[in-house]
Amino acid sequence: MFKDLPDVKGDEGAGIRTLSVAFGQQFVFRACGALLTAAYATAILVGLFCCTHWWTRLVTVGCHAALGATLAARTRTCDLESPSSLYEFYMFIWKLFYAEYALLPFIR
Repeated sequence: MFKDLPDVKGDEGAGIRTLSVAFGQQFVFRACGALLTAAYATAILVGLFCCTHWWTRLVTVGCHAALGATLAARTRTCDLESPSSLYEFYMFIWKLFYAEYALLPFIR
């Protein structure tokens, strides 16, 4: 859903019905941010209650808290009127995605 945010005007002009066109950029941006925040909160809870070793609990909770805080900070600074700012934010989401792969060996 984030992918369509930078080009809402182009999609609208071409008659392409994306969620961003149908519900608006701000709604989709906030909904996606809320979903990602919920995912990080869930990962923190899973780390607290399901990790068997103290060090995996520490890594899982600490890293997901840091990644979630970084997401929150970047969400506040993203300019919805700027396609380049939205694109940078979209690429940041991919960095978060790949950071999760780095955490996989620590989750037990």
